[in-house]
Amino acid sequence: MKICSVMIVDDEITIRRGLTKLIERNAPNWSVVGEARNGLEAIGQLQALRPDLVMTDVRMPHMDGIGIAKHIYDRSPDTKVVILTGYKDLEYAQAAIRYGVLDFLLKPCPEQELLKVLDKACQLIMKDLKNREVHLLEQQLIEEHAIRSQMLRLPYDPGKLEDIEGKYVQKELLLLKVTTYFPDTKTYKKSDLHLLQFALTNVVEELMEAFKLAGTLLPVVHNVYAVFLDAHSSIPDFVRSLKEALDQVLGLPIVIHPAGPIRNVAQLPACFEEIASEQIRADAMPETGLELQTVNQNKIRAVQDEIMSKIMLGQSDLVKSYVADYIAGLKAMSVEAAKLEALTLVLSLFVIIQKEFSADRSALDIGDPIGELRSMDDLGDVLNWTRKQEELFYKEFGSWLQNKNENIIAKAIRYIENHYMEDCSLTEVAGVVHLSHNYFSNMFKKEKGESFVNYVTSVRMDKAKILLCNTTMKISEIAESVGYDDPNYFTTVFKQFVKQSPREYRKQSNHKG
Repeated sequence: MKICSVMIVDDEITIRRGLTKLIERNAPNWSVVGEARNGLEAIGQLQALRPDLVMTDVRMPHMDGIGIAKHIYDRSPDTKVVILTGYKDLEYAQAAIRYGVLDFLLKPCPEQELLKVLDKACQLIMKDLKNREVHLLEQQLIEEHAIRSQMLRLPYDPGKLEDIEGKYVQKELLLLKVTTYFPDTKTYKKSDLHLLQFALTNVVEELMEAFKLAGTLLPVVHNVYAVFLDAHSSIPDFVRSLKEALDQVLGLPIVIHPAGPIRNVAQLPACFEEIASEQIRADAMPETGLELQTVNQNKIRAVQDEIMSKIMLGQSDLVKSYVADYIAGLKAMSVEAAKLEALTLVLSLFVIIQKEFSADRSALDIGDPIGELRSMDDLGDVLNWTRKQEELFYKEFGSWLQNKNENIIAKAIRYIENHYMEDCSLTEVAGVVHLSHNYFSNMFKKEKGESFVNYVTSVRMDKAKILLCNTTMKISEIAESVGYDDPNYFTTVFKQFVKQSPREYRKQSNHKG
């Protein structure tokens, strides 16, 4: 999987082509999304390509690397910059430090140094991405508080509302009201309320995604939820499916009130009061106050992203450490808090299984974990249940890794079969399957039980045997046809593998025939 992108800027085409080839063959996390001959040309492409990294020469016509670094520093601060330079330019290039240049590479770039810099950049890019996600989550919570306060006629900072009003006006507003969390058909307890709220918000979010509806889900009070949606023809179908899903999965009766397009946030209090005034069962809310359970979908995505970033970087051991630490953290929580955190982790794992591993999730419906979790009053039971779901994830993860590796090896073997008469080196084939040669070499040996070099040699020797037995070609001609320029070296290798020289093997085969 490609998770980072780079643009290469250099006025020498051989440098650009060489770096592109080196990156595509040996940096599986990176994709080269563009090339440019100078700074002006690069700036013209930056907005469209939005690369995570720009790798640029210092000295170029029209605009040099320092100019690019300054432009990016001023206008695209999230983009990293690496400077390519010769020894004589090193002092000059250090002036770019003030523009946040990540690193310097001396030309010509040694492969290991290039890969080290790319790995450093990738780690920083992933860290920045997580920091942006945290910031966005904080901003969302501030926005939600302002909108909720407006709906409930509570005090709020008018300036905050002005900043976000554009995100909510001209939206279709749906108000969802749970008429009771304790229907006669279920045996829910008051301690299940947070879990049920969590499950309800997850069902709404998943159906929004299924119907390709863009919008925001906002809990208003314990049993009323606001859904702000971009106008779309599928909203009526979404409403019908949502009622069915909440009835079938959770057994919760709900009222969905279409409040229509919101022209101004001043409409919100009246919209809420209209649905809040409808008659509901007295047991919809417990006797003691109930803390509002805010939407946990953002946390599910955060956990999912944390796990997927490690998977994409090939860090399987770190995936297991992260999940193990997450589960270990449940031990210090109350039973109810542990239930919510356990469900957050499990739903994150389920999403990865379905979306990334392309597995059938029909047996992993949210109703099953909710049903099992809600009846648990012992922390040990919650931990055991979570570990059971963890085992399910690792089973799917292992199958996905196996299939991925098998597909890569199968592609490599097909390439070997078609190119054994050429160079067909480890580096070349690793490039074909977009892996570093070290990673590919280890994978090949693990999957095939022998080294890459030994496998290619075996293929060549098998082809040579066929030619020796069925043609009158000279030994030198056979050597060349299976990838050896030196007939003497071919003879040496053949003898090592077959325990006979090519002439002896041909003579013996003709005698048997």
